[in-house]
Amino acid sequence: MARKPAMARKAMPEKRARISAAQAREVCAKLLGAKPEAVEWPGGRSRRSVRARFAPGAQGAQTLIVTRRQSRQRARLEAHVLKALR
Repeated sequence: MARKPAMARKAMPEKRARISAAQAREVCAKLLGAKPEAVEWPGGRSRRSVRARFAPGAQGAQTLIVTRRQSRQRARLEAHVLKALR
């Protein structure tokens, strides 16, 4: 039986795929009211997600994952799934 070729994923241009540290800091400041002390790329720099580490506050140090998705629909779906998993 012949196997069908696997569907190839389109490679995303590097500039579009990643989130820069400056972008992550600005988004956090706008949405959360605080800029992270550090931004890391746990999955590699080509990923659309970064780890943002904030200074210790009243609740202690906090780490958030900041992710950019291609479509608003995909972002909403992911947010819904993450809220359900909480």
